Amino acid sequence: MCGIAAIVKSEATNCPASVLDQIRDEVAHRGPDGQGRQFFAKGLPLSGTAVPSTSAWDVALGHRRLSILDLTPAGQQPMVYCGRFWIVYNGEV
Repeated sequence: MCGIAAIVKSEATNCPASVLDQIRDEVAHRGPDGQGRQFFAKGLPLSGTAVPSTSAWDVALGHRRLSILDLTPAGQQPMVYCGRFWIVYNGEV
């Protein structure tokens, strides 16, 4: 079982981006083989691996990976399709 985390901020919320990592890592026992995260601002993904500032993002997705079937880097999450659609999930497509 993988570990999944997500945050959707309201305009009134002042939430540091590091909270996503804290939530995601609470379930590290469910996904010890890898981790990932992606931040979004106004529906667009923020590039780079640096944690954005508190106000620079609206939605965040986090994932802890348990490699059972796909042991390659292609199984890293969050996953993107056509550069537009993002997903974190526990299972197989």
